[in-house]
Amino acid sequence: MKRTFSLRTKFTLALLATSLLSLLAAGLIARAILFHEFSDITMQKAFQRFHEEMTDYIGTYGSWEKAVEVETFPAFESRQRNLTNQQRNNFRQPLNADSANDTSARSGSPPFRFVITDPKGKVLMGGGHYKIGEHAPASLLARAKPILVNGKTAALALPDSKPNFNDLDRGYLEAIRQALIAAGITGVLLALALGLLIGTRLNRALKSLNNAITAMQSGDLHQSVKVNSSDEIGELANSFNRMSAELARTHNELKQSHSQISAQAQQLKELSIRDSLTSLYNRRHFDEQAATLFAEATRYCQPLTVVIGDIDYFKKINDNFSHATGDQVLRIISQLLQNQLRDADMLARYGGEEFALILPQTPLLIAVDLCEKLRLQIENHPWHEIDPDLRVTMSFGLSDDTSQGDFEKQLAIADDKLHLAKMSGRNCVSFDTPQQDETEGAKVLL
Repeated sequence: MKRTFSLRTKFTLALLATSLLSLLAAGLIARAILFHEFSDITMQKAFQRFHEEMTDYIGTYGSWEKAVEVETFPAFESRQRNLTNQQRNNFRQPLNADSANDTSARSGSPPFRFVITDPKGKVLMGGGHYKIGEHAPASLLARAKPILVNGKTAALALPDSKPNFNDLDRGYLEAIRQALIAAGITGVLLALALGLLIGTRLNRALKSLNNAITAMQSGDLHQSVKVNSSDEIGELANSFNRMSAELARTHNELKQSHSQISAQAQQLKELSIRDSLTSLYNRRHFDEQAATLFAEATRYCQPLTVVIGDIDYFKKINDNFSHATGDQVLRIISQLLQNQLRDADMLARYGGEEFALILPQTPLLIAVDLCEKLRLQIENHPWHEIDPDLRVTMSFGLSDDTSQGDFEKQLAIADDKLHLAKMSGRNCVSFDTPQQDETEGAKVLL
Protein backbone atom coordinates (compact mmCIF):
# COMPACT_ATOMS: atom_id res chain seq x y z
CA MET A 1 0.00 0.00 0.00
CA LYS A 2 1.39 3.35 -1.03
CA ARG A 3 2.02 5.65 1.89
CA THR A 4 0.85 9.23 1.60
CA PHE A 5 2.10 12.22 3.56
CA SER A 6 0.07 15.17 4.70
CA LEU A 7 0.68 18.61 3.25
CA ARG A 8 2.09 19.74 6.58
CA THR A 9 4.67 16.92 6.53
CA LYS A 10 5.65 17.62 2.92
CA PHE A 11 5.96 21.34 3.57
CA THR A 12 8.07 20.77 6.70
CA LEU A 13 10.37 18.29 4.95
CA ALA A 14 10.79 20.63 1.98
CA LEU A 15 11.64 23.56 4.23
CA LEU A 16 14.01 21.39 6.27
CA ALA A 17 15.79 20.08 3.16
CA THR A 18 16.14 23.59 1.76
CA SER A 19 17.57 24.83 5.05
CA LEU A 20 20.06 21.94 5.28
CA LEU A 21 21.30 22.46 1.74
CA SER A 22 21.57 26.23 2.25
CA LEU A 23 23.45 25.85 5.54
CA LEU A 24 25.77 23.21 4.08
CA ALA A 25 26.62 25.40 1.10
CA ALA A 26 27.09 28.48 3.29
CA GLY A 27 29.27 26.51 5.76
CA LEU A 28 31.54 25.11 3.06
CA ILE A 29 31.96 28.49 1.41
CA ALA A 30 32.58 30.24 4.75
CA ARG A 31 35.12 27.60 5.80
CA ALA A 32 37.00 27.88 2.50
CA ILE A 33 37.12 31.68 2.66
CA LEU A 34 38.14 31.64 6.33
CA PHE A 35 40.90 29.06 5.77
CA HIS A 36 42.26 31.05 2.84
CA GLU A 37 42.20 34.37 4.68
CA PHE A 38 43.67 32.86 7.86
CA SER A 39 46.47 31.22 5.90
CA ASP A 40 47.21 34.41 3.98
CA ILE A 41 47.34 36.64 7.06
CA THR A 42 49.45 34.11 9.01
CA MET A 43 51.86 33.73 6.11
CA GLN A 44 52.29 37.50 5.70
CA LYS A 45 53.04 38.00 9.41
CA ALA A 46 55.40 35.02 9.56
CA PHE A 47 57.22 36.11 6.40
CA GLN A 48 57.61 39.67 7.69
CA ARG A 49 59.13 38.39 10.94
CA PHE A 50 61.36 35.95 9.05
CA HIS A 51 62.57 38.71 6.72
CA GLU A 52 63.46 40.98 9.63
CA GLU A 53 65.31 38.22 11.52
CA MET A 54 67.13 37.03 8.38
CA THR A 55 68.20 40.61 7.67
CA ASP A 56 69.66 40.81 11.19
CA TYR A 57 71.35 37.42 10.74
CA ILE A 58 73.10 38.26 7.48
CA GLY A 59 73.73 41.87 8.50
CA THR A 60 75.48 40.77 11.70
CA TYR A 61 78.10 38.76 9.81
CA GLY A 62 78.15 40.74 6.55
CA SER A 63 77.16 37.87 4.22
CA TRP A 64 75.37 34.52 4.12
CA GLU A 65 78.60 32.58 3.75
CA LYS A 66 80.19 34.17 6.80
CA ALA A 67 77.02 33.81 8.85
CA VAL A 68 76.64 30.03 8.27
CA GLU A 69 80.34 29.51 9.14
CA VAL A 70 79.73 31.00 12.57
CA GLU A 71 76.32 29.64 13.50
CA THR A 72 73.06 28.41 11.94
CA PHE A 73 70.12 30.69 11.53
CA PRO A 74 67.97 28.83 14.11
CA ALA A 75 70.79 29.13 16.66
CA PHE A 76 71.18 32.83 15.94
CA GLU A 77 67.43 33.31 16.19
CA SER A 78 67.26 31.52 19.55
CA ARG A 79 70.21 33.41 20.98
CA GLN A 80 68.86 36.75 19.86
CA ARG A 81 65.49 36.15 21.40
CA ASN A 82 66.89 34.50 24.47
CA LEU A 83 63.78 32.28 24.67
CA THR A 84 63.11 29.28 26.82
CA ASN A 85 62.75 25.85 25.26
CA GLN A 86 58.97 26.01 25.74
CA GLN A 87 58.75 29.42 24.10
CA ARG A 88 60.77 28.17 21.18
CA ASN A 89 58.48 25.19 20.75
CA ASN A 90 55.37 27.40 20.59
CA PHE A 91 56.82 30.25 18.57
CA ARG A 92 56.20 30.27 14.83
CA GLN A 93 59.52 30.35 13.00
CA PRO A 94 60.86 29.17 9.66
CA LEU A 95 62.51 25.84 9.26
CA ASN A 96 66.02 25.40 7.80
CA ALA A 97 65.79 21.83 6.73
CA ASP A 98 69.28 22.01 5.21
CA SER A 99 71.09 22.56 8.53
CA ALA A 100 72.13 20.00 11.06
CA ASN A 101 70.91 22.33 13.77
CA ASP A 102 67.44 22.37 12.13
CA THR A 103 63.97 22.23 13.66
CA SER A 104 64.40 18.51 13.93
CA ALA A 105 65.67 19.40 17.37
CA ARG A 106 62.51 21.41 18.04
CA SER A 107 59.15 20.14 19.19
CA GLY A 108 57.02 22.70 17.29
CA SER A 109 56.35 23.06 13.54
CA PRO A 110 56.32 26.48 11.86
CA PRO A 111 53.15 27.43 9.92
CA PHE A 112 55.15 28.26 6.78
CA ARG A 113 58.57 27.45 5.36
CA PHE A 114 60.62 30.14 3.59
CA VAL A 115 63.42 29.95 1.03
CA ILE A 116 66.66 32.01 0.90
CA THR A 117 68.52 32.53 -2.39
CA ASP A 118 71.43 34.67 -3.47
CA PRO A 119 70.62 37.75 -5.60
CA LYS A 120 70.72 35.55 -8.75
CA GLY A 121 68.18 33.04 -7.45
CA LYS A 122 70.55 30.26 -6.33
CA VAL A 123 69.07 28.47 -3.32
CA LEU A 124 70.95 29.04 -0.04
CA MET A 125 68.28 27.62 2.30
CA GLY A 126 65.60 25.41 0.71
CA GLY A 127 62.93 25.44 3.42
CA GLY A 128 62.51 21.70 3.04
CA HIS A 129 61.39 21.95 -0.60
CA TYR A 130 64.47 22.92 -2.64
CA LYS A 131 68.08 21.70 -2.64
CA ILE A 132 70.93 24.04 -1.89
CA GLY A 133 72.56 25.24 -5.07
CA GLU A 134 69.59 24.79 -7.42
CA HIS A 135 67.80 27.76 -8.91
CA ALA A 136 64.40 28.69 -7.47
CA PRO A 137 61.40 28.73 -9.88
CA ALA A 138 60.62 32.01 -11.60
CA SER A 139 57.11 31.96 -10.08
CA LEU A 140 58.68 31.90 -6.61
CA LEU A 141 61.29 34.56 -7.42
CA ALA A 142 58.49 36.90 -8.55
CA ARG A 143 57.40 37.12 -4.90
CA ALA A 144 60.92 37.51 -3.48
CA LYS A 145 61.77 40.24 -1.00
CA PRO A 146 65.40 41.51 -0.98
CA ILE A 147 67.55 41.35 2.17
CA LEU A 148 69.64 44.53 2.22
CA VAL A 149 73.05 44.82 3.92
CA ASN A 150 74.74 48.22 3.74
CA GLY A 151 72.29 49.25 1.01
CA LYS A 152 73.07 46.24 -1.18
CA THR A 153 71.01 43.12 -1.85
CA ALA A 154 72.77 40.31 0.01
CA ALA A 155 70.05 37.68 -0.49
CA LEU A 156 66.45 37.13 -1.44
CA ALA A 157 63.73 35.85 0.92
CA LEU A 158 60.96 33.90 -0.77
CA PRO A 159 57.66 32.78 0.85
CA ASP A 160 56.31 29.26 0.32
CA SER A 161 52.53 29.50 0.83
CA LYS A 162 51.89 25.91 1.86
CA PRO A 163 50.52 26.06 5.44
CA ASN A 164 51.73 23.91 8.30
CA PHE A 165 49.60 25.12 11.20
CA ASN A 166 50.62 24.56 14.79
CA ASP A 167 48.35 23.44 17.60
CA LEU A 168 47.19 26.98 18.37
CA ASP A 169 46.23 27.63 14.75
CA ARG A 170 44.41 24.32 14.53
CA GLY A 171 42.59 25.23 17.73
CA TYR A 172 41.39 28.46 16.18
CA LEU A 173 40.13 26.65 13.08
CA GLU A 174 38.46 23.92 15.14
CA ALA A 175 36.65 26.53 17.24
CA ILE A 176 35.36 28.18 14.08
CA ARG A 177 34.24 24.79 12.70
CA GLN A 178 32.35 24.06 15.91
CA ALA A 179 30.70 27.49 15.70
CA LEU A 180 29.58 26.77 12.12
CA ILE A 181 28.16 23.38 13.18
CA ALA A 182 26.30 24.97 16.08
CA ALA A 183 24.89 27.61 13.76
CA GLY A 184 23.82 24.91 11.31
CA ILE A 185 22.05 22.89 14.01
CA THR A 186 20.31 26.02 15.26
CA GLY A 187 19.20 26.84 11.72
CA VAL A 188 17.83 23.32 11.21
CA LEU A 189 15.86 23.47 14.45
CA LEU A 190 14.43 26.86 13.57
CA ALA A 191 13.49 25.62 10.08
CA LEU A 192 11.82 22.56 11.60
CA ALA A 193 9.83 24.66 14.06
CA LEU A 194 8.85 27.15 11.36
CA GLY A 195 7.83 24.35 8.99
CA LEU A 196 5.63 22.74 11.63
CA LEU A 197 4.02 26.07 12.50
CA ILE A 198 3.29 27.13 8.93
CA GLY A 199 2.38 23.59 7.85
CA THR A 200 -0.12 23.21 10.69
CA ARG A 201 -1.74 26.53 9.87
CA LEU A 202 -1.86 25.72 6.15
CA ASN A 203 -3.23 22.22 6.81
CA ARG A 204 -5.99 23.59 9.05
CA ALA A 205 -7.10 26.12 6.43
CA LEU A 206 -7.10 23.57 3.60
CA LYS A 207 -8.98 21.03 5.70
CA SER A 208 -11.69 23.62 6.32
CA LEU A 209 -11.92 24.28 2.59
CA ASN A 210 -12.07 20.56 1.83
CA ASN A 211 -14.96 20.05 4.29
CA ALA A 212 -16.86 22.92 2.70
CA ILE A 213 -16.32 21.51 -0.81
CA THR A 214 -17.56 18.09 0.36
CA ALA A 215 -20.72 19.73 1.68
CA MET A 216 -21.23 21.49 -1.66
CA GLN A 217 -20.94 18.15 -3.47
CA SER A 218 -23.79 16.91 -1.29
CA GLY A 219 -26.01 19.72 -2.57
CA ASP A 220 -25.57 22.41 0.09
CA LEU A 221 -24.06 25.10 -2.12
CA HIS A 222 -24.03 27.93 0.39
CA GLN A 223 -20.88 27.32 2.46
CA SER A 224 -18.64 29.70 4.38
CA VAL A 225 -15.16 29.08 5.80
CA LYS A 226 -13.52 31.15 8.50
CA VAL A 227 -10.97 33.73 7.34
CA ASN A 228 -8.07 33.96 9.83
CA SER A 229 -5.56 36.04 7.87
CA SER A 230 -5.12 38.49 5.03
CA ASP A 231 -2.40 36.54 3.19
CA GLU A 232 -2.82 34.17 0.23
CA ILE A 233 -4.66 31.62 2.40
CA GLY A 234 -7.04 34.34 3.56
CA GLU A 235 -7.56 35.48 -0.03
CA LEU A 236 -8.30 31.88 -1.04
CA ALA A 237 -10.88 31.59 1.75
CA ASN A 238 -12.50 34.88 0.73
CA SER A 239 -12.61 33.79 -2.90
CA PHE A 240 -14.20 30.47 -1.90
CA ASN A 241 -16.83 32.23 0.21
CA ARG A 242 -17.69 34.56 -2.67
CA MET A 243 -17.83 31.63 -5.10
CA SER A 244 -20.07 29.63 -2.77
CA ALA A 245 -22.46 32.54 -2.29
CA GLU A 246 -22.54 33.20 -6.03
CA LEU A 247 -23.21 29.53 -6.82
CA ALA A 248 -26.04 29.38 -4.31
CA ARG A 249 -27.58 32.57 -5.68
CA THR A 250 -27.24 31.39 -9.26
CA HIS A 251 -28.74 28.01 -8.41
CA ASN A 252 -31.79 29.67 -6.88
CA GLU A 253 -32.16 31.96 -9.86
CA LEU A 254 -31.99 28.99 -12.22
CA LYS A 255 -34.78 27.27 -10.33
CA GLN A 256 -36.94 30.39 -10.43
CA SER A 257 -36.32 31.09 -14.10
CA HIS A 258 -37.02 27.63 -15.52
CA SER A 259 -40.07 28.85 -17.39
CA GLN A 260 -38.13 31.81 -18.72
CA ILE A 261 -35.41 29.50 -19.99
CA SER A 262 -38.03 27.37 -21.74
CA ALA A 263 -39.40 30.46 -23.44
CA GLN A 264 -35.93 31.52 -24.48
CA ALA A 265 -35.31 28.05 -25.86
CA GLN A 266 -38.43 28.43 -27.95
CA GLN A 267 -37.20 31.79 -29.18
CA LEU A 268 -33.87 30.25 -30.12
CA LYS A 269 -35.68 27.55 -32.03
CA GLU A 270 -37.66 30.22 -33.85
CA LEU A 271 -34.48 32.06 -34.74
CA SER A 272 -32.99 28.86 -36.11
CA ILE A 273 -35.80 28.56 -38.67
CA ARG A 274 -35.89 32.23 -39.67
CA ASP A 275 -33.91 34.19 -42.22
CA SER A 276 -31.92 36.87 -40.38
CA LEU A 277 -32.45 39.61 -43.01
CA THR A 278 -36.17 39.28 -43.79
CA SER A 279 -37.41 37.35 -40.72
CA LEU A 280 -39.20 34.94 -43.08
CA TYR A 281 -38.83 31.19 -42.73
CA ASN A 282 -35.61 29.78 -44.16
CA ARG A 283 -35.40 27.14 -46.87
CA ARG A 284 -34.76 24.19 -44.57
CA HIS A 285 -37.84 24.86 -42.45
CA PHE A 286 -39.97 25.57 -45.55
CA ASP A 287 -39.05 22.21 -47.11
CA GLU A 288 -39.90 20.36 -43.88
CA GLN A 289 -43.33 22.02 -43.48
CA ALA A 290 -44.20 21.94 -47.20
CA ALA A 291 -43.66 18.16 -47.30
CA THR A 292 -46.18 17.79 -44.46
CA LEU A 293 -48.74 20.07 -46.17
CA PHE A 294 -48.28 18.21 -49.46
CA ALA A 295 -48.89 14.86 -47.73
CA GLU A 296 -52.10 16.16 -46.14
CA ALA A 297 -53.34 17.63 -49.46
CA THR A 298 -52.82 14.38 -51.36
CA ARG A 299 -54.33 12.29 -48.58
CA TYR A 300 -57.54 14.32 -48.41
CA CYS A 301 -57.61 15.26 -52.13
CA GLN A 302 -57.41 18.97 -51.38
CA PRO A 303 -55.97 21.64 -53.71
CA LEU A 304 -52.45 22.88 -52.99
CA THR A 305 -50.65 25.56 -54.99
CA VAL A 306 -46.89 26.21 -54.83
CA VAL A 307 -45.44 29.57 -55.92
CA ILE A 308 -41.81 30.54 -56.66
CA GLY A 309 -41.12 34.28 -56.96
CA ASP A 310 -37.89 35.97 -58.02
CA ILE A 311 -36.95 39.68 -58.04
CA ASP A 312 -36.11 40.81 -61.58
CA TYR A 313 -32.57 42.04 -62.26
CA PHE A 314 -31.68 41.96 -58.58
CA LYS A 315 -27.94 41.77 -59.32
CA LYS A 316 -28.17 45.09 -61.15
CA ILE A 317 -29.88 46.61 -58.10
CA ASN A 318 -26.91 45.57 -55.95
CA ASP A 319 -24.38 46.69 -58.54
CA ASN A 320 -25.99 50.03 -59.39
CA PHE A 321 -27.43 51.07 -56.04
CA SER A 322 -25.32 49.16 -53.43
CA HIS A 323 -25.91 46.00 -51.45
CA ALA A 324 -27.49 48.02 -48.65
CA THR A 325 -30.20 49.09 -51.10
CA GLY A 326 -30.59 45.48 -52.20
CA ASP A 327 -31.10 44.39 -48.58
CA GLN A 328 -33.72 47.10 -48.11
CA VAL A 329 -35.56 45.91 -51.26
CA LEU A 330 -35.60 42.35 -49.90
CA ARG A 331 -37.09 43.49 -46.59
CA ILE A 332 -39.81 45.58 -48.28
CA ILE A 333 -40.83 42.80 -50.69
CA SER A 334 -40.91 40.33 -47.78
CA GLN A 335 -43.32 42.59 -45.95
CA LEU A 336 -45.50 43.14 -49.05
CA LEU A 337 -45.78 39.40 -49.61
CA GLN A 338 -46.45 38.68 -45.94
CA ASN A 339 -49.25 41.27 -45.76
CA GLN A 340 -51.34 39.42 -48.38
CA LEU A 341 -51.14 35.93 -46.92
CA ARG A 342 -53.36 33.96 -44.58
CA ASP A 343 -52.18 32.33 -41.39
CA ALA A 344 -52.36 28.94 -43.05
CA ASP A 345 -50.08 30.00 -45.90
CA MET A 346 -46.31 29.66 -45.62
CA LEU A 347 -43.77 32.08 -47.05
CA ALA A 348 -39.98 31.62 -47.04
CA ARG A 349 -36.89 33.24 -48.43
CA TYR A 350 -35.77 30.36 -50.59
CA GLY A 351 -32.55 31.81 -51.99
CA GLY A 352 -30.78 35.13 -52.43
CA GLU A 353 -33.62 37.03 -54.15
CA GLU A 354 -35.95 34.04 -54.50
CA PHE A 355 -39.10 33.48 -52.41
CA ALA A 356 -41.22 30.30 -52.02
CA LEU A 357 -44.89 30.28 -51.11
CA ILE A 358 -47.20 27.32 -50.40
CA LEU A 359 -50.96 27.89 -50.33
CA PRO A 360 -52.95 25.02 -48.75
CA GLN A 361 -56.55 24.46 -49.93
CA THR A 362 -56.06 27.07 -52.67
CA PRO A 363 -56.99 26.34 -56.32
CA LEU A 364 -54.63 27.50 -59.05
CA LEU A 365 -56.72 30.44 -60.36
CA ILE A 366 -57.18 31.93 -56.90
CA ALA A 367 -53.41 31.66 -56.40
CA VAL A 368 -52.88 33.34 -59.79
CA ASP A 369 -55.07 36.27 -58.74
CA LEU A 370 -53.12 36.59 -55.50
CA CYS A 371 -49.75 36.54 -57.30
CA GLU A 372 -50.98 39.12 -59.85
CA LYS A 373 -52.03 41.35 -57.01
CA LEU A 374 -48.62 40.95 -55.39
CA ARG A 375 -46.86 41.65 -58.71
CA LEU A 376 -48.73 44.93 -59.14
CA GLN A 377 -48.08 46.00 -55.54
CA ILE A 378 -44.36 45.41 -55.98
CA GLU A 379 -44.26 47.21 -59.35
CA ASN A 380 -46.22 50.21 -58.06
CA HIS A 381 -44.41 50.53 -54.72
CA PRO A 382 -42.79 54.02 -54.29
CA TRP A 383 -39.26 52.76 -54.83
CA HIS A 384 -38.21 56.27 -55.80
CA GLU A 385 -38.28 57.14 -52.09
CA ILE A 386 -35.23 54.95 -51.72
CA ASP A 387 -33.57 56.19 -54.92
CA PRO A 388 -35.08 58.24 -57.76
CA ASP A 389 -33.82 55.76 -60.37
CA LEU A 390 -34.80 52.59 -58.53
CA ARG A 391 -37.39 50.33 -60.20
CA VAL A 392 -38.31 46.88 -58.85
CA THR A 393 -40.48 44.14 -60.37
CA MET A 394 -40.98 40.47 -59.60
CA SER A 395 -41.80 37.33 -61.61
CA PHE A 396 -43.79 34.32 -60.34
CA GLY A 397 -44.11 30.66 -61.33
CA LEU A 398 -47.03 28.52 -60.05
CA SER A 399 -47.98 24.83 -59.92
CA ASP A 400 -51.02 23.03 -58.48
CA ASP A 401 -50.06 19.59 -59.79
CA THR A 402 -50.08 17.28 -56.78
CA SER A 403 -50.13 14.16 -58.93
CA GLN A 404 -46.33 13.96 -59.15
CA GLY A 405 -46.08 12.03 -55.89
CA ASP A 406 -43.91 14.40 -53.79
CA PHE A 407 -43.52 18.08 -53.05
CA GLU A 408 -40.09 18.45 -54.67
CA LYS A 409 -41.48 17.57 -58.09
CA GLN A 410 -44.35 20.04 -57.75
CA LEU A 411 -41.86 22.71 -56.68
CA ALA A 412 -39.70 21.88 -59.70
CA ILE A 413 -42.70 22.49 -62.01
CA ALA A 414 -43.29 25.90 -60.37
CA ASP A 415 -39.59 26.67 -60.84
CA ASP A 416 -39.86 25.81 -64.54
CA LYS A 417 -42.78 28.22 -64.82
CA LEU A 418 -40.67 30.91 -63.13
CA HIS A 419 -37.94 30.31 -65.68
CA LEU A 420 -40.55 30.68 -68.45
CA ALA A 421 -41.64 33.99 -66.92
CA LYS A 422 -38.03 35.18 -66.95
CA MET A 423 -37.62 34.16 -70.58
CA SER A 424 -40.87 35.90 -71.50
CA GLY A 425 -39.74 39.34 -70.38
CA ARG A 426 -40.09 39.18 -66.56
CA ASN A 427 -42.61 41.03 -64.36
CA CYS A 428 -45.27 38.41 -65.05
CA VAL A 429 -47.08 35.40 -63.56
CA SER A 430 -46.60 32.03 -65.28
CA PHE A 431 -48.68 28.90 -64.68
CA ASP A 432 -49.59 25.72 -66.52
CA THR A 433 -52.98 26.14 -68.33
CA PRO A 434 -54.01 26.22 -72.00
CA GLN A 435 -55.86 29.52 -71.64
CA GLN A 436 -54.52 33.06 -71.90
CA ASP A 437 -56.00 36.07 -70.12
CA GLU A 438 -55.06 39.76 -70.27
CA THR A 439 -56.45 42.39 -67.92
CA GLU A 440 -55.75 46.11 -67.62
CA GLY A 441 -52.50 46.79 -65.69
CA ALA A 442 -51.71 43.08 -65.44
CA LYS A 443 -49.44 40.68 -67.26
CA VAL A 444 -50.37 36.97 -67.04
CA LEU A 445 -48.58 34.24 -68.98
CA LEU A 446 -50.83 31.20 -69.45
